Amino acid sequence: MRSLVPPILAFAVLLFFGAYFVGYPVPGADTLDSFQGAEVIEVPDDNPETVTEPTDPEFRRWVEFYIHRYVNEERTNHGLQPVEFDTALRDIARNHSEEMGREGYFSHVSPSGESPNDRYRKADYHCLRGSGENIAYTYFDRQVRTENGSVVRYRTADELARGIVTQWMNSPSHRENLLSENWEREGIGVYYAESERIFATQNFC
Repeated sequence: MRSLVPPILAFAVLLFFGAYFVGYPVPGADTLDSFQGAEVIEVPDDNPETVTEPTDPEFRRWVEFYIHRYVNEERTNHGLQPVEFDTALRDIARNHSEEMGREGYFSHVSPSGESPNDRYRKADYHCLRGSGENIAYTYFDRQVRTENGSVVRYRTADELARGIVTQWMNSPSHRENLLSENWEREGIGVYYAESERIFATQNFC
């Protein structure tokens, strides 16, 4: 029997940082072609139904693919233009998710004081209309209770991605960030940590 830690979110827009808690443990539960390098994301090669282990490199690609798909689904459902997937932003997002997972923290600002703006500058990535960031962590194939009281267990990359986007949409601040008219591109970066947490970073430009 494993006790669970809740899925958690945080978001940042420009120089504003905030955190939002979206769940708590279930007691006793078992546990593009432009100057920025934007491109249309390609569907991963493998069948998603065969990629069921979070340690599989293809698992990350499928989660990122589905998150991007569901983000654009939400945007178009709200009358907004879809955002393009940008591999340079994906790399920024992946690096931050991996750093949080490896160093055991959850924040837009690293223990060394590096902010989202610092990460963009370090990657020589420049946004003309501002930038934004959402982050979250949750678990794969473990029961968690969401902010609306329901108990969920993500068993596929598709379910995990939908759950992360749903968390962001259920948080007013993350929802506002995700549905901003400012954004034209996004990058999604996912990392599975030794702690068994799944970290997700979403960077906008």
